[in-house]
Amino acid sequence: MHILVVDDHAMFAESIKMLLGTSYQITTAVTGSEAIAVVTANKPGIVLLDHNLPDIDGITLLKVIQALPSPPPVLMVSGTENMQLVVESRRQGAAGFLHKSLPAESLLNAIIKVRAGESVWPDSDNSTQPDAHQPDRTPSQDLQQFNRLVVEQLGITDRQLDVLTLMVQGDPNKTIARKLGIAESTVKTHIKSLFHLLKVNNRVACHNKMIELGLFDGTGAV
Repeated sequence: MHILVVDDHAMFAESIKMLLGTSYQITTAVTGSEAIAVVTANKPGIVLLDHNLPDIDGITLLKVIQALPSPPPVLMVSGTENMQLVVESRRQGAAGFLHKSLPAESLLNAIIKVRAGESVWPDSDNSTQPDAHQPDRTPSQDLQQFNRLVVEQLGITDRQLDVLTLMVQGDPNKTIARKLGIAESTVKTHIKSLFHLLKVNNRVACHNKMIELGLFDGTGAV
């Protein structure tokens, strides 16, 4: 079984490798971008995801993974256990939440349970308050990171995103061309490429796909 460990602390990733031995194929990633690339290319069976990464927080990355086709189960891991983080992980579709200080046997049992389709959650009595050392993040920051990772993974260029934004807002090709200062034929080329990347064949389906991926709300706003 292939397990992706997403954590910027090499010691934790190495301990997972030693714990699981040769019974599992272990791949590691230290950033959100690396993790999305591995999930897309290698289709791991389980993702162990730290909630605090250098380029993105774990909850936002969890949302990105959940937006991908046939996402793998994600087991959140953290050095700080607080109820707010546990509840949000569960709400966003994680398969479980583990503290890094758990004994190796408990971690292995959790992986086995998740592999079998079960979930693993700590008792609320054992949860603590949010870590005061973690900087607060605003919803807009999380959304920007989410959009950046999804767009990057889909292969959409900056110019295509400009076209897409105006298109889902309802602008016709001629208006998009005028606003962006490009030829209408170029707009049509970008739209054709976008349809191919998103696997849709019309504007309505494109708009709906963007809402499904969480890139835009129902009004077409980024």
